[in-house]
Amino acid sequence: MEYQDVLLTIGRLLEKQGIDYFVTGSLAISVYGRPRSSHDFDFKVVVIPQKKDNFSSFLNDLPNDFSFDKESLLQAAAENYQHNIFYLPENLKIDLWFGINRPLDKICFQRKIKQTIAGKKIYFISPEDLILIKLDWYKKSHSDRHLEDAASVFQIQKNLDQKYLFLWAKKLKLTRFLKTLKSFPLQQW
Repeated sequence: MEYQDVLLTIGRLLEKQGIDYFVTGSLAISVYGRPRSSHDFDFKVVVIPQKKDNFSSFLNDLPNDFSFDKESLLQAAAENYQHNIFYLPENLKIDLWFGINRPLDKICFQRKIKQTIAGKKIYFISPEDLILIKLDWYKKSHSDRHLEDAASVFQIQKNLDQKYLFLWAKKLKLTRFLKTLKSFPLQQW
């Protein structure tokens, strides 16, 4: 199974069980900004209490070459924290970030976008929300990687909703970082 097939399998099985998700992280950066290597996929996932059995079924539906601790994943889903699934043939980690833990998370789910990967549809975070999340990570960690990721999306995407970006940047106290993105010098790639 190729990387894209792993991604699509996770998305298809989450959708089959009616579980809300979107792809985020480095893969979303590569779709909207500059390609960036990573050894994991990031999914933001919401498992409401009424869907706990559906999430358990999702885990049961995963092919045998995926490895995970089912009880730990069910607990992570119930308590809204991050946990992993591994695709063993490629030593690929799939991070599942559970829950709606901040006001922006709810909006991200409302604004998610279906993208086409290998001829199939899968939900991704919107480019504007990806920028805001990366800026928020930068504010918390001061890691230039997050600022560079946000800048690559900002500089490559030509039809961003600037009004939305500045509205949420103000709410999240990220405006000063957002203003730097247009002129942020991207590393050669």
